Amino acid sequence: MSRGQEIREIAHRLLQLADDEDHQPWVRSETVPYGSDSEGAGDPVLLGRLAESMLRARRLRDTHFDPDLFADPAWDMLLDFYVQRAAGRRVDVKGACMAAHVPETTALRWINLLVSRNLIVREVDDSDRRRTFLGLTREGERTITRYLIAASRHVRQSQPVPFMLVKSEPS
Repeated sequence: MSRGQEIREIAHRLLQLADDEDHQPWVRSETVPYGSDSEGAGDPVLLGRLAESMLRARRLRDTHFDPDLFADPAWDMLLDFYVQRAAGRRVDVKGACMAAHVPETTALRWINLLVSRNLIVREVDDSDRRRTFLGLTREGERTITRYLIAASRHVRQSQPVPFMLVKSEPS
């Protein structure tokens, strides 16, 4: 992807965020509020931050390794849907493709798979019928919430490695 394309994609995302700020947060019948998970969902703000941290860690990895080594577009999109929902923002198809960090045609195939697996749902924008929004289904949100709760429990229960056991590189 050329630098110009990257800048255009960032500008598109910024315009989308600005549009979203002008509208009320959306609520859909296909989604459920945070905290409705039967397993005791935990703090929605913290779970949203955890999902955002996971996304940031994935992008950080790309600065240390060739990004072509790792691609998990479905997971990147699901985490982004979760984070954006927690922030009260909608995600359109272009934004979801950008979140996937793969070519657009690849991202579109993954979107179709996520829809077929009932993890996300499409919704045509009422104010602009050319634009389609994507969002988590009830099942998609529950599944990610359960995963984030399990992951946060795992991290809390893990014992940190004492710094003396970690070998340092010679100076």
